[in-house]
Amino acid sequence: MVVFFDPACETCRAFYPIVKAILKQYPNKVGLMIRYAPLHKGSEAVVERLEAPKRQGKYQEVLEAVLEAQPAQLRHRPTGRAGGRGSGEGSQVRLTLTR
Repeated sequence: MVVFFDPACETCRAFYPIVKAILKQYPNKVGLMIRYAPLHKGSEAVVERLEAPKRQGKYQEVLEAVLEAQPAQLRHRPTGRAGGRGSGEGSQVRLTLTR
């Protein structure tokens, strides 16, 4: 299953539990490929913050934290800047800059 995903999109957030349910129901038949579609303001920064946890095997944990924090992010950050718990802060993920 390919999911086009914007971490600042409320519809994407609402759809995520459905994706998880499908994966749980068909664990040996369905895989997941997430393709980012950063259409909302501030999404690109969140997408960048999701990539480091992916390399550390903590993508799922951080993605769920991002989605959980999304309503507060949208309400308290009108500029669309990412930060707080939704950015991976507090999830014990080591972020490393590479060239």
